[in-house]
Amino acid sequence: LPIKIIDNLFLIPSNIDFEEFAKFLYQNTDNQTDEDFYFSKLLDPIKESFDIIIIDVPPMSKEITRNAVTSSDYVLISLQTQEHSLTGAENYIEELNKLNEKYDLNLTVVGLLPVLLKNTGTVDEYIIENAKEIFGESNIFSTIVPQMERIKRFDINGITNHDRHDLKVLQKYNEVTDELITRLNFYENEVN
Repeated sequence: LPIKIIDNLFLIPSNIDFEEFAKFLYQNTDNQTDEDFYFSKLLDPIKESFDIIIIDVPPMSKEITRNAVTSSDYVLISLQTQEHSLTGAENYIEELNKLNEKYDLNLTVVGLLPVLLKNTGTVDEYIIENAKEIFGESNIFSTIVPQMERIKRFDINGITNHDRHDLKVLQKYNEVTDELITRLNFYENEVN
């Protein structure tokens, strides 16, 4: 049930009962394909009403991730600047390739978005350089999300634009959005 936030933005919020999604799938589907495409069938009736649908998934739920992927044309991978996240991104891309082949999804990874754990950390720089070597520099977003305390506060107080700290965070996410749209347009024009 989409909730209107502003004229051109709607949100379908998650709920605590979504934690039982995997169990629900096992009880209400007959095979792996039905499990993997369950969410896609729910999205189909509303897809034509929106230009872009963004699905934000938790990193550890295989069933939710597979359903999000089979509902999508593109994937954006968030890459925290730590070794575990880099290895996870490599494994995730392997999983995406398997799903792509199994279901002929024509899925495209639009890029990896670096999220810094420490703004001046040498490990952060090392991970970004390794990611460029592994995935190719053009596949790494040039926009990097730095560690910002205000982002944590947004979880508590909601998103605000009262002071320069708020505006700095919002500007960074505008940059991420602009780069994402540029990348999506590139791939859309390449296909057409």
